[in-house]
Amino acid sequence: MKKRFKITTLMLLVLLCLFCFVSACMAQEKHEGIIVIKVKQQEMALTAKVGKTNTILNGEIVYKISETKKGIVYELNSLNMTGTSINVKDGASGPISIILKPKTARSTYDQRKRIIQSEFLATVHYPLIDRFKGYINPKEGERELDEFRSYTETFSGSLICALDESPLMGKTGKIKAATVTIKMEVKEAVLDEILSVSGKITVPDIQVVFPPFYFKKVINIQPVFVRYTPDTGCFGGTTTATTGGSYNTLKDKAIEMWNRCCLGLNFLPPTYYNGQRNSDKK
Repeated sequence: MKKRFKITTLMLLVLLCLFCFVSACMAQEKHEGIIVIKVKQQEMALTAKVGKTNTILNGEIVYKISETKKGIVYELNSLNMTGTSINVKDGASGPISIILKPKTARSTYDQRKRIIQSEFLATVHYPLIDRFKGYINPKEGERELDEFRSYTETFSGSLICALDESPLMGKTGKIKAATVTIKMEVKEAVLDEILSVSGKITVPDIQVVFPPFYFKKVINIQPVFVRYTPDTGCFGGTTTATTGGSYNTLKDKAIEMWNRCCLGLNFLPPTYYNGQRNSDKK
């Protein structure tokens, strides 16, 4: 009887410890999600070297939201926008691209006022830069010789986002609206044609998403390479070669780059086209 009592008591103690452990884990569970602000056809003031004008912005601002011991924390995770072309001294600028530089954003959040303030650096590019500066030639051995990168300008910016209401942590849904104030000034210029961008906009229907209910858009990509027999070299005419030698490297780079703006790339197995030797072509 005493032995049975001891076993029962031991089992109860084990169950109690397990319950306390699970309860503690549940109490310590922290929610992490994102807030997605879609910017559509919003007019912004733009100061160029030739004077003041306007540009129409489209794009997306994404904040990461998480719980900590000190309260709710917001981080500016992504800022990707395009502005319509403007006229400058040497012609049309072409579409203006604005992308957040990784790991440059610093954000604070006033929980009482529901205001997120961020300081950041952005990479800015427009086709007129390519026209006058050309492209950055990679050093031999460092990159593919046929990969040419554009010169870009760096802007320093501030972003103030005032939320109409606080999101419910752990619950996917929407916030009625947010008022966003953007100010950016050129820090490192290439052409020095665009000096600043600024404006205040109100964006309705702000999306709040907590895992696992967030799905990005996915595009299927079919790589096609050529299988051929080279005429020259050590094995000229006796072996088969294929194009696409840097495929894996470029694939990883593309996935990393497009993942920043919530676009997934699904690469299908490569297809090979049987080409001809140069000597066989007529």
